[in-house]
Amino acid sequence: MKQDTGMRAAISATEKLSLTLRFLATGESFQSLNFGTKISRPTISGIIPEVCGAIYKRLKALYLKFPSNTAEWVSIANEFAIRWQFPNCLGALDGKYITFRPSREDGAFYHNRSIYSR
Repeated sequence: MKQDTGMRAAISATEKLSLTLRFLATGESFQSLNFGTKISRPTISGIIPEVCGAIYKRLKALYLKFPSNTAEWVSIANEFAIRWQFPNCLGALDGKYITFRPSREDGAFYHNRSIYSR
């Protein structure tokens, strides 16, 4: 947490974490977050990467361990095959809308499965 000055009080670590979690959970725009928190958009654009970086630095060793040998990779693939009936898979990502533009010849193979229309 930064220090208070004569000009303004510092934004607390609790407020920064709350703001970041709200952004990650809802995908709200910085403008919307500005209205709800009274924190300026430029400040928000600095806080969110800062807090995400701190979370990543603290939790990466616990939750983002990458396999170090072939046997670990095979074990992950086998677990996916058994649990989800999805063979040869080494990981999954869900819950985040990723915008991309497929090539013209492949366009029909890609579908937006998001529950939100954008």
